[in-house]
Amino acid sequence: MGDLPNFAIHYAEEVPTTVASHIVRHGPARVLAEVETKRRLIDQHVGYSGGGDDDHWPVQTLRLLALPYASHPDYRPEWRP
Repeated sequence: MGDLPNFAIHYAEEVPTTVASHIVRHGPARVLAEVETKRRLIDQHVGYSGGGDDDHWPVQTLRLLALPYASHPDYRPEWRP
C-alpha cells in the first residue's frame, strides 16, 4: 500500500480483510454522523422536567444511549435503565 499520511495508520504493507472491514464499518464519517445524531437526540431532551411519577431525568432514551458506557468511571448508577 505504501504511505498513508491522512490516516491513523501512516504506513501499511497490507491490511487484513477483518481489519479493513472494521475500518469501513467504523470509518470517521460514519462515526461522526453517529455522534451528531446522538447529540441531536440529547438536545431534544434539554429542559425536560418529567411529565409524571414514572418520568425521571434522565429519560429512558438517554439512559439507553449511555448504557454502552456503563463500565466508564464517570457512569452513574442512576443512569441504568
